[in-house]
Amino acid sequence: MVRDMDLRKVLVVGAGLGGLLTSYVMIGRGFEVELLEEHDVIGLPRHCSGLVSDYVVGFLGGLVKEHITNRFSEYVVKVVEDVGVREALTLGFRKPVYLVDRVGIEKSLCEVVTSLGGKVSTRTVVTNIDLGKNLLRSSRGTHHYDLVVISEGASRRLTKSLDLCRVRKYVLGPQAVLKTSKSPENVEVIVSPFLEADGFGWVIPIDEKHVILGLVTTSKKAALLLKYLAKKVFSVTPNYTFKEFFGGLIPMDEPCESIVGRNYLIVGDAASLIKPVSRGGIYSLVEEVRVLRDTLYKRSLNQDLMLSKYKKLVSLLKTQHRIHKIILGVGGYYKLVKSFTRLGLSEVRLLDYDKLVPVLTTSKFLSTQRIY
Repeated sequence: MVRDMDLRKVLVVGAGLGGLLTSYVMIGRGFEVELLEEHDVIGLPRHCSGLVSDYVVGFLGGLVKEHITNRFSEYVVKVVEDVGVREALTLGFRKPVYLVDRVGIEKSLCEVVTSLGGKVSTRTVVTNIDLGKNLLRSSRGTHHYDLVVISEGASRRLTKSLDLCRVRKYVLGPQAVLKTSKSPENVEVIVSPFLEADGFGWVIPIDEKHVILGLVTTSKKAALLLKYLAKKVFSVTPNYTFKEFFGGLIPMDEPCESIVGRNYLIVGDAASLIKPVSRGGIYSLVEEVRVLRDTLYKRSLNQDLMLSKYKKLVSLLKTQHRIHKIILGVGGYYKLVKSFTRLGLSEVRLLDYDKLVPVLTTSKFLSTQRIY
């Protein structure tokens, strides 16, 4: 049975990238949209490092291109141990990976949304959603809606209270902007026995003298661990200064399958749409918004068609969850990289950055091997 949901008034909880992109496509289909954002300023506090694929940049088009700050054709995987830091292998990409200013994107997108007629209310905390009565309660009062879009981010507080998705697993993603004497040319992925089996770090060059340092951890002393990682990573060039700390929660549950119902839609991190191997969420969000765009009509949403198209994304993310379990099964990221180096593997080239499709490996000891 095809269910076309006739809608007019849409309330969007959260004016982050997910809420703004969803609002943008819905306003284009004739919906009346109001965004409710708990923070004072759109785009802040900062959470995301901002690495995205060529596919994501292509989808977002003019919304993102003026906010690209760097681009990379490969990553370098480094091992940090007591004896020092060494390069283990490289990850090469068929198309470039971009570093974008996500705060700038959200600010610009908010301006576009409001110019098209969308309303944005900041300092508005949503306390309760009643799906039975189509009512939402916030710090500004009670609101009626035809459709509520839950794009609250990784906290998933409302998603959990409504019992719409499984909300159990998190990791932490502490990050910082550092000023250094010289930035690396490429993104560096850090594996180390100092980190948990499920943990890894990264160094992302912003410009010649600034980098983003981050890591994945479950430790309650995440900030101290980040500073310790900086000491290890920059041991050869100790002249570095922490300029700004940011980051947040990263959902690690499998993707929510019931993202759309009679009067609700769950978007992005709120639906656990995270690539579990890399912990990135922008690609999954963009794919969900693309599915939404393709199932929207004039003030109407085809629920069954959206769920049908959404299954492809769920399948991809579940496959990556299986890959993630395999990585943990061999002892985690550090031991996996150590195994690769023992085999003499020096390079892995990816056909698809988002889908983790390898096409070629190069070994120091073996002939070049293709992976199908």
